[in-house]
Amino acid sequence: MATTIFPTQTRTIDPYAEYNSNIVSRLTDMVTRGFDSIHSPRSIEVEIDTTSPLTTVVVQTGQFFKDGLIITVDEDFRVDMSDEDFYISGSEGVWDTTGYYWIVANYQYVKSIPVPQLSIGILKPNQHNLFTSHYLFLKAVLVNFNGTSFEIASIHDVDPNEPTVGKRVYTQIYPGLENSVPSSSTYDVDTDEGRLIYVRDDAALYFGFEDQFLPVDTVRDNIDTTSCEVGDVCYVASDGKAYPALSDSTSTIGNAVVLNVGLESNGTGRVKIVGRVDNVPVQTGITVNVGDLVYLSGVNAGTVLPTAPDMPYEVQLIGKALTSSTGPNPISIWLMPTLLGDAIGGLTGASGYSGYSGISGYSGISGYSGISGFSGYSGISGYSGISGFSGISGYSGVALSIYTHTESPASSGWNVVHSLSRQLVVVSVYDTSYNQIIPNNINLSSSTSCYITFLSNVDGYAVVV
Repeated sequence: MATTIFPTQTRTIDPYAEYNSNIVSRLTDMVTRGFDSIHSPRSIEVEIDTTSPLTTVVVQTGQFFKDGLIITVDEDFRVDMSDEDFYISGSEGVWDTTGYYWIVANYQYVKSIPVPQLSIGILKPNQHNLFTSHYLFLKAVLVNFNGTSFEIASIHDVDPNEPTVGKRVYTQIYPGLENSVPSSSTYDVDTDEGRLIYVRDDAALYFGFEDQFLPVDTVRDNIDTTSCEVGDVCYVASDGKAYPALSDSTSTIGNAVVLNVGLESNGTGRVKIVGRVDNVPVQTGITVNVGDLVYLSGVNAGTVLPTAPDMPYEVQLIGKALTSSTGPNPISIWLMPTLLGDAIGGLTGASGYSGYSGISGYSGISGYSGISGFSGYSGISGYSGISGFSGISGYSGVALSIYTHTESPASSGWNVVHSLSRQLVVVSVYDTSYNQIIPNNINLSSSTSCYITFLSNVDGYAVVV
């Protein structure tokens, strides 16, 4: 037998009545719009009891609205589902069938002595038809039979067999409404910062930041993430689904970080596009420290590392580390994924190849004094319309053609065959440790090849742009 079916509670009381009965306050309708509802997502949660996990659940503290009253459960309350005292109707037996048992708050307002109190009740799977306006649905508890006895399997916000009735109902709180986005000139930080509005013209939600309203959907979005894990840096493939990103190809560079694994169709697959994210995995064996820039890994899909990966991997800046860890353990980051090469020193206009940050505009490459930062080439009449390659504005992103030649074994003469289809190219040479070296001579022999000579045998790489 249960000690009590009444949790410790606080209800709205009329202090001016001839006796302190419960009182309906129609002021609650401004919040509830007249619907019985749970105050917030974490109010009156129901969890499996850790001390008796097979038969007992705990109704946790929180507030809800019922019949115009604000009712508060002040202390966690244990419910033994094998105890018949908790059942709304125990005449048909209790704890004797599998299926979804409903945990309900049982309260109906009446001005009376003694005053009515909230009790916690249970409806068996075959008693859901007894659910009326007397009750507020709290959770659906799935019960299985293990061959010997019945036991709790899981707890759900919605009964999947009766989703329109067997579900938690929350207070319907609406954002502000605007016909169009308020302009930055009329933005008032004192009243608009932190405000959520729905803009009819855009059919979109906007949030008030420190100086303007920005659309919420630029921060996070829904997509199929079933091929990923939470925290993975991901990219969007041609099938419209998200997959763990990897820097071994320009087609698999990162676009977002996975917040929840699920489907786009029901909104359970979620990603974040910009801002703080947690649980981002680090490449195995690599240490990231607070304040490090982090780049997309070319080794472990979906992970990051604190240094730009070596050739032949693409280089993509993912964000900045907010915590420290050694992979595969995760970190928190400020997510700000770039296109290939954005905001990296050299080749700034060519923002498609950030990996050559050490080339820093090719300035300093003796013998190429006219090419300083690619601001040269301004007088090449054959390239009219390219605006002198100043910033290479026409070659942003991956459109910049780059060929990497590998020379092994070592040789004093490298024949570099490329597919850039132009004779006037820029060639940079690196040894196997990726240190830049200066050859004896570079002969731009044709539109598809060049010949590099050295004073001794050398192996390494030649980058042709």
